[in-house]
Amino acid sequence: MWTREMLKTEAKSFLKSNYLKAFLVSLLLLFVGSGSSGGSSSNTNVSTDFTMQEGAGFWQSVIESSSFGFLWGFGLVIILLLIVGSIAFRVFVGYHLEVGGRKFFVRGAEADVDLSHLTSSFVSGSYSGVLTSMLYRAVINFLYYLLLIIPGIIKSYAFSMVPYILADNPEIGYKRALELSEDMTSGHK
Repeated sequence: MWTREMLKTEAKSFLKSNYLKAFLVSLLLLFVGSGSSGGSSSNTNVSTDFTMQEGAGFWQSVIESSSFGFLWGFGLVIILLLIVGSIAFRVFVGYHLEVGGRKFFVRGAEADVDLSHLTSSFVSGSYSGVLTSMLYRAVINFLYYLLLIIPGIIKSYAFSMVPYILADNPEIGYKRALELSEDMTSGHK
């Protein structure tokens, strides 16, 4: 059985010799968004009722002008394209880098520190298996969040080991990876 002291000593020895690589991998994972899957919502309901205010005619004409409407629509299209682009980047690149980052740290604990582990799912031919498993995990977790917040949080902990499982065996299958992750976290949430 592992003890806290043993794990801490091994982690210190790993970081002592590989701190820069571990920092760069962590920084890359931060930028591709592997630790967070949150979103925000905003209220874009703009009230145009200026009849009680002074100068209402000027502002009413500005809002109703076709050039302002065009700019509003163009800005909305740009924002939607950025959102869709960031989601696509997260799905098609970020998931693979997340699994590669987990593989880097797991192999690093075994004294196999190589930055090529980051891109292993791109190169090894396991792209579709990792993509399917991680996407399935995200969809199932999203559906649990739709029930209520608490079931979503519990399932996000239950599915937290999926990247580690895929780092060891990327072709395990999406359902089996989720089952193993739930078994591994059972009683530890």
